[in-house]
Amino acid sequence: LDHYPARVETLALLERTYKQYPIAVDYVGLSVSTAPEEHIIVEVEHGEVTGARVV
Repeated sequence: LDHYPARVETLALLERTYKQYPIAVDYVGLSVSTAPEEHIIVEVEHGEVTGARVV
């Protein structure tokens, strides 16, 4: 790289509150409390996230 950014920010459309990696998210769309073995189904209508289900 010829240019190094002064800061890197992260964005997550869906953040699981169960943390496996030590990464902090700066911007979050939805935050869902889950266990490691659970899966998340994201519901989208007309291009927008309307909800999420834990299964």
